[in-house]
Amino acid sequence: MNIKKILGTVVLALSPSIWAATQTITANPSSINNTVAGEFSFEVKHTTDDTANLTGLGLRIYYDSSVITFVENTSVLTTNNISHNDSGQDDTNNEDGNSDTDKYIGYSWASVSGNWNISASETLANVKFTWKGDSSKPSTTVVFKDTSHAAGYTTVLNNLTINGPFTGNPAVASSSTVMLNTSNAISQGKVATWTISLKDASGNATTNLDGKILSSNLSNATLTFGNIANDGTLTATYNYQESDFGTYNFQFKLGANPIGVSQTLTVNDPPINNTVQAISIFENTTNILTVSATDTNLSNGDILTFSLIDGADKAKFSITNSGVLTFNNAPNYENPIDSGNNNTYIATIKVTDSLGASTEKTLTVTINNVLEHSIDIFGQSRNIKENSVINANVGDRIATNGIPSTYEITSGNTTLFAINHSGQITAKSSFDFEKDITQYPLTIKITKNDAAPKSAVVTVNVTNVDEAPTIVGGATRAIKIVTGRTAVTNIHASDVDAGQIPSLSLSDSSLFTLVGNALSFNTAQIFDNTTPSNNFKTITVTASSGGKSISQTITVETIDFIDTDNDGIADEWERRQFGNLTTADDDSDVDGDGVSDKDEFIANTDPNVDNIAPVFASISKATLNAKGRKTGFALSDFKVSATDAKDGDIVLVVNLVDGKNPKILGGKLILESGSHTLTWKATDVAGNIETDTQTVDIVPVVNFAYAQMGSEGQTVVAKVSLSGKAASYPVVINFNISGADTTDYTATNTITIASGISGEAQIQLISDGISNEGDEVITLTMTNTSNAVKGKNVSHRITILETNKAPRIRKFMVEQGNIKGRIITATNNDVVISADAFDPNGDTLTYTWAVDNAVIANPNPNATTFTFNPNGTDLKGIAIRLLLSDGKADAVERSLHLRVVTPIIHNNTDDTDGDGVLDKDEAGDNDGNGIPDYKEDKDHTENTLTSGVNTVIIAQTGVRISAGKMTDGSAKLTKARMQAYLQENGKIDNTEDSGYTTGDIYDYTIDNIEEIGGTTAVIIELETAIPNAAILRKHSINNGWKMFVEDAKNIISSKIGACSDDTWSAGLIQNATCLKLIIEDGGENDADGTDGNGMGKKNGSIEDPIAISTPSSSPSGSGGSGGGCVYNPNAPARFDMVLVLLMILSIYYLIRRKRILGH
Repeated sequence: MNIKKILGTVVLALSPSIWAATQTITANPSSINNTVAGEFSFEVKHTTDDTANLTGLGLRIYYDSSVITFVENTSVLTTNNISHNDSGQDDTNNEDGNSDTDKYIGYSWASVSGNWNISASETLANVKFTWKGDSSKPSTTVVFKDTSHAAGYTTVLNNLTINGPFTGNPAVASSSTVMLNTSNAISQGKVATWTISLKDASGNATTNLDGKILSSNLSNATLTFGNIANDGTLTATYNYQESDFGTYNFQFKLGANPIGVSQTLTVNDPPINNTVQAISIFENTTNILTVSATDTNLSNGDILTFSLIDGADKAKFSITNSGVLTFNNAPNYENPIDSGNNNTYIATIKVTDSLGASTEKTLTVTINNVLEHSIDIFGQSRNIKENSVINANVGDRIATNGIPSTYEITSGNTTLFAINHSGQITAKSSFDFEKDITQYPLTIKITKNDAAPKSAVVTVNVTNVDEAPTIVGGATRAIKIVTGRTAVTNIHASDVDAGQIPSLSLSDSSLFTLVGNALSFNTAQIFDNTTPSNNFKTITVTASSGGKSISQTITVETIDFIDTDNDGIADEWERRQFGNLTTADDDSDVDGDGVSDKDEFIANTDPNVDNIAPVFASISKATLNAKGRKTGFALSDFKVSATDAKDGDIVLVVNLVDGKNPKILGGKLILESGSHTLTWKATDVAGNIETDTQTVDIVPVVNFAYAQMGSEGQTVVAKVSLSGKAASYPVVINFNISGADTTDYTATNTITIASGISGEAQIQLISDGISNEGDEVITLTMTNTSNAVKGKNVSHRITILETNKAPRIRKFMVEQGNIKGRIITATNNDVVISADAFDPNGDTLTYTWAVDNAVIANPNPNATTFTFNPNGTDLKGIAIRLLLSDGKADAVERSLHLRVVTPIIHNNTDDTDGDGVLDKDEAGDNDGNGIPDYKEDKDHTENTLTSGVNTVIIAQTGVRISAGKMTDGSAKLTKARMQAYLQENGKIDNTEDSGYTTGDIYDYTIDNIEEIGGTTAVIIELETAIPNAAILRKHSINNGWKMFVEDAKNIISSKIGACSDDTWSAGLIQNATCLKLIIEDGGENDADGTDGNGMGKKNGSIEDPIAISTPSSSPSGSGGSGGGCVYNPNAPARFDMVLVLLMILSIYYLIRRKRILGH
C-alpha cells in the first residue's frame, strides 16, 4: 500500500470551502504594568474553534529592542515543532508594519500527516524579556504576526502592551516604612511568597517604587516581583535553590532616594530519614542499626540529632544523638518481651536538624531465631535380609551428627517401612528377594528444636538369603509301578536363588539310579504274589544347592501287570488315572502335552496334567550396539525362542539380568554397555517353566569431546569417552587429521582404551615461527573403531590460535589433610584450594582470590593457591572467588562454595554406591564434583553426575559436570536442603514458588563449555516421570523461582524410555523419564550472575538449579505454559505483534478518512 499517496490525498482534501475556523493568538497576562523587577514574562496562548483540521502555524513576535531585551524561550510546545529562535532576529523590512519594533522571535509548527494534534487551548511558549532601566519610553507594544496558518482558517492576533515602572519622584520614605513579611523557614527547591507594603512619610499607601534591586547576596536564586496593587502592596516570589542558606540583604530605590532594607530569610529543608521501615535481625544481640538520614543543608553546618518519641516498645530501645539504635537488653526469640509477644518490636524515631525541622518514621524490628543446635544427616544405606519377620530392624539405626529429636520418612514407600524416634528403620512387611523390588530409596528428615531440619536419602537394600531348594511332591511320596518295569518317576527340584541349580543324590544307589532327574530301578522289578511286602521299596532323594539341601522319601510299590484290553497299559494304572479302561490306548494323549498316555504309563507320570515344560531353541550369544549410557532393546532383538508341544510358541520374558531384576521401560529391556548374562524364562499355560541363559554384549558408543583451543608450542589432549564399560577390551579408535599442514603438529592416529571408559590422544602443536598468520584449525575424524561404535560426535576440532582468547578456570581442587573435595570440616587442618587454570594462548596468568566472609583471612590473594584454616569457625558455608586474567582479554571469574560439616564416621559394612569399595575406604571427593566418593561408582566420567538411585545427569563429552552449590551428596535437591544452604550462607529463604507445586529439583554446574558465551546440552535421567501440565522452573539465590526461558539458545525436550541421545520430543511430555536441555552460558537460565539483571556470567560455566513443577493456582510470577515457554524480548527474530496491529489500524483509519473527504 502507498502510504505517501494516502497522506498526500488527505492534505490536499483540506480545502477552504469545507471549514471556516479561526486561530487566535493572545498573551497571558494580556497587559503588563510597572515592571519593577526588571525581568518579566508572558505566555503565548493559541485557541481555536476547530482542532480536527489544523495543519500548523507560523508565528513571529516583534518588539522594540531599545525598551526591552529578549532573554529566553521556555516551554515551547513540542508537538510538530519545526523550529524556533533562541535569539532576536533583525526586522529589516518592517514586516509587522510597526515602525517602533526592530526585532522578532519566530516559531513554526507543521504536521506532515495533516493533523496538528493539539487541544482547543494550548500554550505555545513562555517568553521572557528584561525592561531596560535607562529607557525614556514609559511603555512598549509586543506585536504578534502569523507567517502561515492552516488552510481554511483565519487568524486573530491580540498584541501585548507593556507599561514601564513609575519614573516620578515619590515622597521621601524611611527604610522602616518598607516591610518584608515572610516566614523564617522556607524549603529548598520550593517557591516562597511574601508581600511588601509601600507607604510614604505620612503613612499613606503609595504605588511609587522603582523596584530595581541595587544589591543582594542571592547568588543562585531568582527574586521576581509582580505589579504594585492600588493599596501599595507588592507580591514577591523567590525560587529557592539547594545551595541557598542563611541571611539575604536587599536594597531598593524609592524614587531618587535609596533605602536600605534588610531581611533575614532562612532556607531550610527538614531532614529525610532513609532508614527502612522494617528490619529483621537475629536474636541474642543488642545491635540493630545506625539510622541513616540526609539533609540538603548539611554542607552549610546543619547538624542532625536522633531521638525516640513513640511506639509500643519504645522503652525497649535506646538511640544515641548520632543515630545508633540498640536494644536495652538482647532479645530472646524463645521468650519475647515485645508488646505483642510475637518477636516484633515497634518504635518511632525522630530526626531533628539544627533549625528544629524534623521527620518521624516508625520502625518495626522483627527478631529471627538463631539455630543454637546443629544436626546433620548424610546419604547412607541399610540392608535387610529377605524373609525377615514383619517389624524386623533394617540394619543399624540411622547415623547422624548430633542427636535429632524426630525422624520422619518424607519420601519413599511408607507402606513397607517405618522409622522410630531413635532413627531405627523397621520393615512392615516380609520381602522376597526373587520376586519383590530389592532397592528402596527413603528420604529421611531429622529435626531438633532450635536446629535446621536436614534430609538425606537412605537406600534400603533387600539382600538375598541362600534358601533351601524345593522338590515337587513334598517330603514323602508313594508311587506304584507295573511289574517288569524300571522307571519310577521324574524328580522336579528347583532353587529360587538366581543361578543355583540343585543337584540330586540317592540314599541307596545299589537299588536305584538317577539319570538327570529320572529315577529308576537298576533292574526290573517283579511282582511278588507270595510275599507282598517284597513289593515295597523305599528311596530318599536329596536336592542340594548353595550349601543347603532338602530330601524326599519315595515309597515304590510294584504291582502285577494285568492288561485286559491289550493296549499296553496296566488296568490298575488306567483305572487309577482315568476311572476306566476305555479312555486311553497305546497312542492317545489325554493331556495333550506331546507325550502319549502309554509313554506316561511307562514313565509313571500324570497323563491328565500337562507337566512337560517348553523347550528353548538353541541360544546364541547376542551382540548389540548401545545408543547411550542406557539403551532400550526390544526382546526380539535378542533372537531367542521357545516352543511347547501343547501351546506352541511361548512368549518369553527376561527373568534376570546379571542375577538382578531387569528394568523394562515401554516394553523394552534397558541395558548399559558391557557384557551381561540374561536369564530367559518360558512358561506354558499349565505353568511349566523352563529357563535358559544367554550372553549379551552391548557395544558402547564412543564420542570425541567437542572442541578446544591451543597455541603453538602447547600440547593439547583430545579426549574420547565411552557410554559405559566395553564388553571386550581393548577399545581402539582410529582417526585421521585434516586441516593444517602436517608440519604444524605431531600426533599418533590411534587412541587405545585398555580398561575403563575414557581415553585420549596427545597432539603437539609445533611452533613454525611465522607471526600474524591467523588462526588455524585441525580436525580429528574417527575412521574406524573396534569394540565400540561411533557416536554422534565423530570429530574433534582444535583451533591453533594467533588471536587472544580469555583464560579458563576448568575446575577447583580442594584438599584438607589427605581428604579431597569441597566438603570440609572445622578442624585444625589447613584447607588448600587450587584451580585447574588454562590459557589457550599460553599467557602468564594472574590470580586474584577473594572470600565473601571476613572471618576467613587470606594471607596472599595473588598466589596460585588459596590457603586458610577453618578451625573453630561456626560458618556452615564459605564462598571463595577467583578472578583469572591474562592481562589482555576479559578476565574470567568463578566461585567455589565450600560446605563445613562435622566429621562423618562410617560403619564397617556399608557400601552405599555398590562399587565393591566400603564407604569408610572412600573418604573425600577425589574428582571434586561435589559427590562424595562413597556415593558414586568409582567408574564414572567427568561428564556424568549421580542424581539418584541408579540415575545420573549426563553432559556432553569434554565438558565437566558437578553438583550445584546447594546440594548434599547428589545432584537431586530437596527444599529442606535448599533452605539449609540459604540459612548457612545468610541468604533470604526463597525456596517457596508461589502458584506452583515444586516436584523433583536438580542442581548442577557445567564447566569447560566449548565457547565462552556458547551453549551446551545436558540429559537428566529422571527418578519421577514428568506429570501432566508440567512446567520447568529455574531458581537463583538472588531472584528465587522463575520460568525457564526458551529461545533459540535455550531449548527443552523430553522422551519416554532410555535416555539415549536419539529421538526427542519438544517440551515436557507426560510420563517422560528423560529430560534434555540446551542452555546458554551467560543467558537467563544461567544462575551464576551477580549483577541483578537476571543474566548469568559469560565465563564458560553454567549453574542451573531447576525443578519440574505443576501450577497449583494462578501463578503470580512470570507467565508461561507447556514446556515452560515464555516470551523473551531478547530472543532472535523477535517480531512485536502489538506493533503489527497498530500499523494495520493506522492504515485502516487513513483509508477511511480519505473516503470520507472524497465525498
